[in-house]
Amino acid sequence: MKIAFLILALVLAAIAVVAVTRLHSHDDEDWPDVPKWRKAQGTLRGVILHKTKAPGLSKLGGDPNLPASVEWPRGPEGGEMLFLAQIHCPDLPRGLDFPEEGTLFFFTDEIPEPEEKDRYRVVYTTEALAAEPRPRSTPLPDSWTPFRETYVRAEAVKVRPDDHTKWEDYTVPVYRMLGHPDYIQIDEDTPAPPADRVLLLQLDSDQEPDGPDFMWGDMGMLWFFISRADFKARRFENATLEWECY
Repeated sequence: MKIAFLILALVLAAIAVVAVTRLHSHDDEDWPDVPKWRKAQGTLRGVILHKTKAPGLSKLGGDPNLPASVEWPRGPEGGEMLFLAQIHCPDLPRGLDFPEEGTLFFFTDEIPEPEEKDRYRVVYTTEALAAEPRPRSTPLPDSWTPFRETYVRAEAVKVRPDDHTKWEDYTVPVYRMLGHPDYIQIDEDTPAPPADRVLLLQLDSDQEPDGPDFMWGDMGMLWFFISRADFKARRFENATLEWECY
């Protein structure tokens, strides 16, 4: 009897190993909707930004802790852009080529198209952050409500090429830096983006009670991308914005 139970246990263990191997293999049939160019990129290192109630220097929404010498970016009509996120680089995991000092600020003028580069901005400064957030000095556009201040903490993760296909399983919005973006309009026929492009920041639609109240179109995603050369040279002002929705 003991031998029979042992044999059964070994068989079940072998089945489990096969199942896990199948789940994590990189065969085409495993990821039927993933473009070949994305499969070729393999698993990438990245960062997940988790919402937290613990106050810190990295956050989404609210008002930015801009140093006094740093101007709030303005759109083509002269009004201050919408503040989206503040990422304090010392909060980010080491070994991913992020700056070890300074802060990244992300702004946009409503939801622009990628070519409308005067309607979004990434500001990087190594100056000390202001002790208190700086409120807007121009009225918020009538079509927008203030984004709620939401603190975030960073965790280093590995991002698989098929992670975007599992968005329906997410129970929380997904905020990323580096790794694969969670594209919405993507299938096996989607053309490849520039090979040297880096995901600087992904902002999900998030109307959870503990979130910033982002909404990009119909439950969309908004991304800031940057070339690898500009990323390494800290030319964050050259970042581009894209977004997709359903």
